[in-house]
Amino acid sequence: MPAEPGARYCKVILADAPRAIDQAWTYRIPKDMGHLTPGYLVQVPFGRGRKPQRAFISEVTEELPEGMGDSSVKEILAPASERALVTPEQLIMAQEMRRRYYCSAGDALNAMLPPAVIAVRDRSVQAARLTDPEEALELLDSGELRSMKQVRVIELLLEHESAASIEIRQACGISQSVLSTLAKKGILTFFRKTVPRDLPEDPGDSGPDPVPRLTADQEEAVKALLAAMGKARPGVLEERLLFGVTGSGKTEVYLRAAQSVLEAGRQVLILVPEISLTPQMTRRLTSRFGEQVAILHSRLTPAERYETWQRVLSQEIPI
Repeated sequence: MPAEPGARYCKVILADAPRAIDQAWTYRIPKDMGHLTPGYLVQVPFGRGRKPQRAFISEVTEELPEGMGDSSVKEILAPASERALVTPEQLIMAQEMRRRYYCSAGDALNAMLPPAVIAVRDRSVQAARLTDPEEALELLDSGELRSMKQVRVIELLLEHESAASIEIRQACGISQSVLSTLAKKGILTFFRKTVPRDLPEDPGDSGPDPVPRLTADQEEAVKALLAAMGKARPGVLEERLLFGVTGSGKTEVYLRAAQSVLEAGRQVLILVPEISLTPQMTRRLTSRFGEQVAILHSRLTPAERYETWQRVLSQEIPI
């Protein structure tokens, strides 16, 4: 039986499946979940008991695998994340990790995600927008509004389209009751607006350090890394081991290579083997790259980990 016209399907990777059943499983995407894309975490029915299982969407398609009919395909139960949690590149890397380390693809993806990313949700605040800006403008021109506080709110929203309720109250010097009255009149509409959490400032930021001149050995190492970067492509690993005694300048080689990667519009991941070394490496990185650096470690709060991960995932922060 062919695919149903207009239907959308997806292949998923079970997040907690043993390797014996670690394969792509096909599910139908309900029409009210059309926003789902690869990387989302979802709940799917699995097995004879159709017990809900966590799964990562790895592919979205309008075609069914050969020999599979639409009537035999189960539907996704519900999204388990508010946005995609992993990128297409991470989905590819999970398959490579499965091959190399003999783990399941789900194990690999779980290892990539800080637990807080699933446990913590977006922070949202109440916001307001004009229900019909043209009608609101006509209302101002008519002079029917007797309250200058309501006039100030409408003028602000005509200029800025929407704003958090707390920002409107502060800017216009009003109370929440003014906004509630406008909402009852149908002049404005409340909605929930997602806002980023503030991340802690780095107390050790003391300004940029001078960029040192590379030695001949460092220049050779940087050239080798850049040559490997130029050869890298999806599905093909280009691995290099940089050997040097303590104090030989390995970190500067990493920083130069990272700079070239950023200039190519890509992202950099730097792993530090011991948390006690994190402040030292953080200072080196922020001195060179400023606010382009995000730090993830076990001493962050769950909310800080969540916010940092989301900024990395959206490519707002490249290192």
